[in-house]
Amino acid sequence: MRKGVGATPPRLSRWLFTLLLRGDGAETVWGDVEEGFQQRSGVRGSSYARRWYRRQALESVWALWTARLCRTSTNDVELRRPDSKGDGVMRTLLHNFRYALRGLRRAPGFAAVTIITLALGIGANTAVFCVLKSVVQAPLPYDEPEQLVRLYHRETADPDQHQFLSGPDILDIREEVDAFETVGIHYTYREIGQDLTTGGQPTRLRVLRIDAGYFPTYRATPLLGRVFRRTEERADTRRVVVSHQLWSTALGQNSDIVGTTVELDSEAYEVTGVMRATFRDMTTAEIAAWIPEDLERARDNNRGNHYLSAVARLGTGVSVTQAQAEVDTVMARIAQQFPESSADKLMRVVPLHGDVVGALHALSPC
Repeated sequence: MRKGVGATPPRLSRWLFTLLLRGDGAETVWGDVEEGFQQRSGVRGSSYARRWYRRQALESVWALWTARLCRTSTNDVELRRPDSKGDGVMRTLLHNFRYALRGLRRAPGFAAVTIITLALGIGANTAVFCVLKSVVQAPLPYDEPEQLVRLYHRETADPDQHQFLSGPDILDIREEVDAFETVGIHYTYREIGQDLTTGGQPTRLRVLRIDAGYFPTYRATPLLGRVFRRTEERADTRRVVVSHQLWSTALGQNSDIVGTTVELDSEAYEVTGVMRATFRDMTTAEIAAWIPEDLERARDNNRGNHYLSAVARLGTGVSVTQAQAEVDTVMARIAQQFPESSADKLMRVVPLHGDVVGALHALSPC
C-alpha cells in the first residue's frame, strides 16, 4: 500500500471549505481539492497532504474575503487625491478603513469565521515561535558555555565571511594561541554515513570525524573508557567512541565494550569509549559514533583546502577581543610565510551562542 492512502483531511479546514464552497462550481472546486489531497497523501504522505489542505483553506478564506469586500457599487468607491494641505494620506487611510468596515457588515458571518481563523493561525504561530525562541536563547548545554567560540576563515576584503578552515591553519592556531584552553576540530560537512555491520543486519549510522580536543572543548567526559589522543589523528587510525544511544541499543549495553571491536563499513574499529547519555553534539543530536579526523600535515591537508570547522574554549578571564588579537598575530605570520595561499586570509573569533542563535533575535515577535 502506498503511504498516506485513505488519509482524511483536517476537520477544521474541511469545515471551512463547507462554508466557503457554495454556489455554482462548488462541486468542481471541492472535487479538485479532495483529489489533490489524496494525490499528495499517496506521493508525499498524509502529514504533507494535511499541511497542503490547510494552506488551501486559508488561501481560500483570504481570497473570498477580499472578493466580498470588493463587491460594491461604484457609488461606494470614492477616490481622492492628496490635497495641498498635506492631509491626503490620512483621508485616504480613513476612507479605506470605512470601506473595509462596510464590507464586513455585508457578510458578518463570513467576517467572523475569517477573523477567528486568522487569529488562531497567528496566535498558534506566535506561540510556537516564542517557545522556539525561549529554547534557543537558553544557555548552550555545556559547562561555562560563555567561554565557547567558533572560528571562521575570512578574506581581508570581506570581514563578514564565514569560510571553513584548512588543516594546517587550525593546527597552528591550536598550538600557538594561548588564549584558548582547548580547540575542538571536526569535519565540516557534518556527519558522514557508515554502516554498522557487526552481527546481523547492517544499521546506518551518523558518524562524525573529530580531533582529540573535541570532547574536552565541550568538557564532555565518557561514561566508559576514554576519548581520542592526538597521536590518533591519522587516516589509518581505527578507533571509535560510541554514543550512549548506540551502546544501549545496537551494542547491547555491554559494560565490557571498551577494547572490543565493532565493524563500520566492514572494517574493524576498536571501541575506546562510550559517551554519557546527557551529551548532545552541537552539529546534531543524532550522532551515533565519533572517529578520529586525519590531521597529518600531508596529502590533502594543505592551506588551500578548507574543509574543517572548529570550536574553541577561551581560557579563564580571556575575552573574545584578546583571543582575536592572538589569532590575528598567528594569521599574520602564516600570511607572511605562505603568501601564495594565505596572503589575504584572516580568521574570525565569534561567540558560539550568538553564532548559533543570533539570527533569531531580529526576527522574533516575542
